[in-house]
Amino acid sequence: LGYVNGIKLSSGGYQAVTAFQVSQRGMEKLGSITEEQKADVLQLVVWAKGVTADSVSRNDLVNIRWVNERNEFELYHRDICRVSSITDCEDVSYVSSPYLPDCLRHGGRPLHSNAHRAQEASKGKNNIRDDLEEFIRLKRVRLLVGEWVPFGANNIVLINQKMGATQRIKAGHFTALMDDEPSSTIFEAETGLTSVEILDFELTSFLNFEAEVYYPEDEGILQIEHFGVHVREDGAVLYGMTIESIEQHDRDHISLDHLARLLVDVHQDSSRIMDSVISHYQRSLLEIMFMGHSGNRDKFNIVFAEDITPWQPAEKFMDKEDYECELKQVIGETQSAHNISEEEMIFLGAHGVLIAGRNSVRHSAILVAFMALECRAIFVSNFVMRIFSISDGLKKCEKRILNHQRDPNSIVYIRKSLSSLSKDLAHIGEILGYMSESLDEEEFFIPEKPGETADPASQKLWELLDIRSRYRRQRRRVKDLFKNLEALGHDLRSLRDSTDVIAETQMLRVQEALQASSKNLEDVMRAGERTSSSLELMNVVLSGTLAFDLLDRCVGEWSVVETDWAQKYIVQPLIHQPGVWFCLNMVLWVLIAYFLNKITAYLTSASAGVLTCRYKVNKRVSIPHLKEWLSNKAVQEEEVCEENSPAGVTVMKVTWEEEETSDKNDRWYKINPQVEVTYTPQHQYMLNFSLYAQKANIRKGLTPSRLGQIFLEELHECGVLIDDPDLESSS
Repeated sequence: LGYVNGIKLSSGGYQAVTAFQVSQRGMEKLGSITEEQKADVLQLVVWAKGVTADSVSRNDLVNIRWVNERNEFELYHRDICRVSSITDCEDVSYVSSPYLPDCLRHGGRPLHSNAHRAQEASKGKNNIRDDLEEFIRLKRVRLLVGEWVPFGANNIVLINQKMGATQRIKAGHFTALMDDEPSSTIFEAETGLTSVEILDFELTSFLNFEAEVYYPEDEGILQIEHFGVHVREDGAVLYGMTIESIEQHDRDHISLDHLARLLVDVHQDSSRIMDSVISHYQRSLLEIMFMGHSGNRDKFNIVFAEDITPWQPAEKFMDKEDYECELKQVIGETQSAHNISEEEMIFLGAHGVLIAGRNSVRHSAILVAFMALECRAIFVSNFVMRIFSISDGLKKCEKRILNHQRDPNSIVYIRKSLSSLSKDLAHIGEILGYMSESLDEEEFFIPEKPGETADPASQKLWELLDIRSRYRRQRRRVKDLFKNLEALGHDLRSLRDSTDVIAETQMLRVQEALQASSKNLEDVMRAGERTSSSLELMNVVLSGTLAFDLLDRCVGEWSVVETDWAQKYIVQPLIHQPGVWFCLNMVLWVLIAYFLNKITAYLTSASAGVLTCRYKVNKRVSIPHLKEWLSNKAVQEEEVCEENSPAGVTVMKVTWEEEETSDKNDRWYKINPQVEVTYTPQHQYMLNFSLYAQKANIRKGLTPSRLGQIFLEELHECGVLIDDPDLESSS
């Protein structure tokens, strides 16, 4: 009617959404609504009392927000807040029997039937809050709900073994819980189990079984849920049931409103059924794929009905009004409607198919193949959104990398995020591999084309669904995903390299700061050593001055000048001559000062000139010979470091000073360096050694490499080293 405008948008999770706006024509229409209708609207969108339609403002409206932790909407206005019930599922009471099409059966016993219990649903209740207006009714409904789960031949074998398909007794109860204490005699589980009975199987290809669920429901709601389940090697999973009754309605009068609520319950419970039988590894893949919401994953519906009321041409149901709205509840966004014969019609939707007509189940082979492809299409769409979410995560990491200097904890966050994204990328890569392999077997998807002798309805349905073209399109989509995944892998590696560069840069800055600090500390120590040397000299000078002063006090004034020789050689030529004695004192002062400076410089250079040589060895040693060799050394310090890990590696560090020998062929040329050796007795490896020697004692031409070679020669002579090491030295 043109009262509302719609605009297609994409959410942050890459979900297609539609925003609505009242059109100009709609604004004109609003002017004609009654005061009673305005009051109903205000009651919904305004909580404040005393607000009228004429005085309402934006600040008076109720706001909505999504709480991700609780998976629910909240309505709030100022200090008032309450949880919205929009996401609550409305349950109905019903009775169902397991169903699987004949094209999926390979012998085995027949399916159970709960038709004799149909009247039990009338005793149950519902929690529907709406006033239902029923426009479409179906007769004798059979449901098929399908999805795609990552499977392979090994997974099928595991599920067959877990379900006991190869055992004589092919039944039991199952749960998705794991027994963390298998040695205990007690296993506690919440209410809600799945009873399973095997129908038929092939160890590496498929499994058919019945599943009856016993999940708790709200008080008064009675549900007899009995599924037929088909699991196939290519990942196709189908759940089937026959609707015997829904509340007071028998199987010949099934309302689409009730059927839509039943399908929601089937979708949720079928996910729980599959979670209880697949492996923990497959559950983890689904959790990563659907970001922790695998229980709400999309599925595809096929509804078989023997009749539809009202019976009219299929095109008339596409009225964009009541009929089409009811169809959307079951098959999603409606795409098309077709009469495939005078007595059969089919409705195609984004998430389902409804086919109505006498003996419509005879088309099950074609529709099951169509469902298998559509389930993959739904999964591929979710896969694309998951790739986009990973791409967004990489972009956030890239942004943090570019602005890493603003946050000192950015590297920790970036590494954690990249680790999580790398794990997700690896797992969705495995899922894509399963999906690609599942499309290799063309016969799984393309049944035989109905021959010329087949009924016209089957031939028209074959042409309408065009399964072969859908299969080719699906393969192209999966092939295209490999390029997206490869690009994400390149981006991830690039961000890792950038992160490593940042980490190395930060480490370099730390090292530079440490070196500067060490240099400053070394300068302070050298200044302290120079001061110490000067103080020692001052002590000598002061002690001499004190001794002379004490001598003068004891023996009186200096009387040597009264002697004849002093008068002749000192007083007359030096003291009585003007300026001579002063110059002599100055010269003597300069000579003594020069001598003292030379002594100070020598002591300073002797204390500061320490040569440090470090060598990396990483070679095997003989521990007995090493211990014998160390026993002959005057060990000053021995340090033991044991790692707190399962390996329990012990690292030994031994320090000593080489002793001077009287031998003319002294190995160390009177240097007597301090030696530090690090080794692991557990693995019998010498990791490194260090040499510390005074530069003043090192002869000219004696390089750090030569010092290391001298030490290695001693190790070889004593049988400590087994192989010749390649040294990396630094001094």
